[in-house]
Amino acid sequence: MEKYSGVFHLSKVKLFRQRSLVITSTCGKKRTHVHIEKWKLPKKKVHDIASLRELLTEVKPIVNNCVSLMVVRPFADELKAERFKFPLTYKQLYDEIMAEHATYDELVEYGWKLQFNLKRSNITLIEETTRLQSKCADWFTYRAGRITASNVRAVRNFFQLFEIIPELILITLSLNNVTQVCGVRSYDSNVSLLEKLCYPESYTFTSKYTTYGCNHEKIALQNYYEIMKDQHVEFIVNPSGLVIYKKLPFLAASPDAVVHCTCCGAGVLEIKWPYCLKAADATISDLVYLDDQDGQNRLKKEHQYYYQVQTQLMCTELPYADFFVWSSKDFHMERMNDCFDIIRNKCTSFFFNSIVSELIGKWFTRNRNSAK
Repeated sequence: MEKYSGVFHLSKVKLFRQRSLVITSTCGKKRTHVHIEKWKLPKKKVHDIASLRELLTEVKPIVNNCVSLMVVRPFADELKAERFKFPLTYKQLYDEIMAEHATYDELVEYGWKLQFNLKRSNITLIEETTRLQSKCADWFTYRAGRITASNVRAVRNFFQLFEIIPELILITLSLNNVTQVCGVRSYDSNVSLLEKLCYPESYTFTSKYTTYGCNHEKIALQNYYEIMKDQHVEFIVNPSGLVIYKKLPFLAASPDAVVHCTCCGAGVLEIKWPYCLKAADATISDLVYLDDQDGQNRLKKEHQYYYQVQTQLMCTELPYADFFVWSSKDFHMERMNDCFDIIRNKCTSFFFNSIVSELIGKWFTRNRNSAK
């Protein structure tokens, strides 16, 4: 949607030959000329923004695509909300009838037939709308039902566990009274993970560790910027919202920022100032998720943070990611360029065989509750 100044030449809001309504914005680039019957035209004089809103209130049922509705509030907000329809929000998948009568296999079969593709414009709009992240309600709304970067390692752990000790999962499933699907699929062994993914607004977690990290993130970001601006040309840092992966729109990531310089181009940033480095004498060498490789500290490839950063690279489709850890004594800065694909198949299976069934019919949570 193009930007408008928000001011209109009110003289241009007029009836044209008593047969059409013409409304032109200040920039003059947008013009709506819609043929309507003479008797349907509202008869109002427009002399200020209030009278313009009154006119548009009567115009909207007749000409719902005129330009002024797109740029004058509250009409613009309503039109924007209408754009956020399935498959943008997965909460809309819930079907009361299917939840009551459908079997697991029917839910899965139905889910595979759904179209989850998004336009690039929708992906951009969601990212821009959610830049306040956890302080924004939309951020939780569009995370619901999607496998986000911070949870990708947990999804992989599930598959890894099943490959090692499948008997344990079968026992767990029996205890949860969902043995109906044990013989063919065992994707519901971790219902808490499903709940976290499907209902993120109900599973917010706060501790002294997360609080410390959030409170010190801005300081770490400022120090990162001071270091990088002297090493790169025209270096800038911009906030990032929820970025949905276009090729697999059930995958998403929320980088701490998107960075850019004329020498390296654009990349993503993930910042940490962990609670374990709170002490004045704590150093980066105390971090268990860094490993010495050829005399340099590197993020361990099996750690959750590595999966998080790799998913951010994949979702944003940017060429590099900076992983930055700050403490009051020293810091760790690591630029990653590789983006692995091993998570694609496992996340796809988990989404269609577990998440979709929960979104459509609350299959796993209602079965677990009925067993209690």
